[in-house]
Amino acid sequence: NFRKFSRDTSAVALAAFTYKTNEFLAQLVADAFPSAQVLPTLGNNDSVCGDYMSQPGSEFLRSFATAWQPIVNRHGSASDFAESFARAGHYATYAPVIRARVVVLTDVFLSSHYSNACDSGSARPGRDAIPWPHGVVTHRRSSG
Repeated sequence: NFRKFSRDTSAVALAAFTYKTNEFLAQLVADAFPSAQVLPTLGNNDSVCGDYMSQPGSEFLRSFATAWQPIVNRHGSASDFAESFARAGHYATYAPVIRARVVVLTDVFLSSHYSNACDSGSARPGRDAIPWPHGVVTHRRSSG
């Protein structure tokens, strides 16, 4: 609908609209659930580049991480969320309510549908994501 209703349908305008929409949605969730720890994840269409075309280290991931950081790290249990998410769309946190470590992955880079059409700098970013959880799962435990 963006292309249908916007006067400026450029890639830059679409990206700006997407980033503002992320900020708006994060604020809506924060207002609706003022004390909840929120654990967002991405799907295959969550990109300004295209379906199955997420870009590691992209402005989209950085913008998303910035918008959602306050409610993901609400209890101080995901302090590296912004850095980790901005790099590849995944992160780990401790969920005090269920007293468990939660690892949130994006599997877009692992899909056979993934296309590196946006110049991610890595021909196979899925390979870069595979070893990531091993150090995180055994990472610090909260005494919650």
